[in-house]
Amino acid sequence: MHAFFAQYQDHLRKNYQSLTEEILTSLSPQLASPFVFKLSQKHFIEAQNIVSDLFDLQKRSPEKAIPSLLNSLDVHIDGNDNLKIIEINTNASSYLANTEHVVAKKLKDFSDAKEKLKSSFQKTFGNHLQKGNLFLLIDENPKQQNMYFEFLMFCDFLKKEFSIECQIADPKELTISNEKQILWQARPVSGIYNRCTDFYFEQYPALAEAFQFDKTLISPNPLGYKTLADKNLLVEWSAKDLQLPSLQKALLKTFRFADFKDADDLWAQRSRFFFKPPNAYGSRSVYNGKSISRTVYQRIYSPDYIAQEIVPAPLVKMIYEQQEHTFKYDLRFYFFEGEIHLGVARLYQGQLTNLQTPLGGLTPLEII
Repeated sequence: MHAFFAQYQDHLRKNYQSLTEEILTSLSPQLASPFVFKLSQKHFIEAQNIVSDLFDLQKRSPEKAIPSLLNSLDVHIDGNDNLKIIEINTNASSYLANTEHVVAKKLKDFSDAKEKLKSSFQKTFGNHLQKGNLFLLIDENPKQQNMYFEFLMFCDFLKKEFSIECQIADPKELTISNEKQILWQARPVSGIYNRCTDFYFEQYPALAEAFQFDKTLISPNPLGYKTLADKNLLVEWSAKDLQLPSLQKALLKTFRFADFKDADDLWAQRSRFFFKPPNAYGSRSVYNGKSISRTVYQRIYSPDYIAQEIVPAPLVKMIYEQQEHTFKYDLRFYFFEGEIHLGVARLYQGQLTNLQTPLGGLTPLEII
């Protein structure tokens, strides 16, 4: 464990009453890398312009989505020094953990991220955050989730900022009243911060039904996902002129498997692509075409699977205790509506972004 991580743990200990010693000592050092990543003003402006274009594009949808909390834009920098979109998420994790990383390091950039978070909740949930209301944070088997500690942090944050009761629940525990309000333990729920990765609520009929009404406000929700983060959108966007130059420039060529002549045609071109399921998250079921076996390829092959042009992760050299370390990295920008609220780099080694590389992991940005 690197020296800064003990400082980070102590910072969390002082500011979040729900984090027990058992939880604090179980945290991965990769949640708070000892480094600060220097990002050029040019690239930050590029990212902000992409986010602005995404918000403009989402507003064009005939279906008006309730703003999704904690969207994220994941990008690589390509060989021409331009940002390229790897993924867009509507329920991105680690925002609060990264915010406290910035505070613990006493950094200037994004030092207002927690105030921005409060504003996002206010704008999204409005009077559903009134004192005395019951608010839920939900995910499947929440105590088994890697980010359970952050769920506790969010509950502490919401209690402090809005004087509401916040509980963590599994969506299987929810029912719906005759008035179409979500119930938890027979109590009416005013608002839900949703961390489920069942993006369309296909497994949870109570949530799906409640989403059609406004008695219990849910964010992120299926409509936000449908209009911003469904990977099928990357296929559609890359094939048309969006009249949004920053977004258009950042899009990678993306196809469905059905767009190729047949399985052999795509197999012959596999080294050009990453293969991704249309509605997965993180790196789950994602394969690099350069290294995928024919057996795995045949197993995943389906018309709706996604083939996204490869832009290799760039490299960065960092010095720690007089030793040089080389990492791959990607950049994540958390945004609400059309504004970036927080940016981080994720340092790693290996094939896919991970939080396992010693000294790597989540790293705050300094805009230079």
